[in-house]
Amino acid sequence: MKTDDILNIDTDKEEGKRTLNKFLWKIKPLKTKAMKQGIPPKAEYLPLELIETAIHGLCSHYGYRTQGIGSYFNSDVFQFYTTCVMDEKRQWLGNVYGKTLWEIEAKTLIKIYGLILEQKGRENENS
Repeated sequence: MKTDDILNIDTDKEEGKRTLNKFLWKIKPLKTKAMKQGIPPKAEYLPLELIETAIHGLCSHYGYRTQGIGSYFNSDVFQFYTTCVMDEKRQWLGNVYGKTLWEIEAKTLIKIYGLILEQKGRENENS
């Protein structure tokens, strides 16, 4: 499954949330932090605070940034949250959407991790 496929998972359904959580466990820094905190790999959902910590760590180490979490409403009815991912030069790299704060943070982490893997792949091709 490609990063964009993961980012488009529908978490309105419980199966979608479980799938997203399963992908989070594949992000090594997050998995390491979770294990150190005693969170079992079969945990229902990784805590939001842990996901945020992982985002901050990856952003600090690799130079990525997020810009604001905005709410989108249609006829005064909440639809979704959105945030932007940028590089260290503040160049836009994509948006992330989610219906809960957990979902948007989880998908933001997956987006950033996908960008890191993509960058490492390009570096390996050029070496």
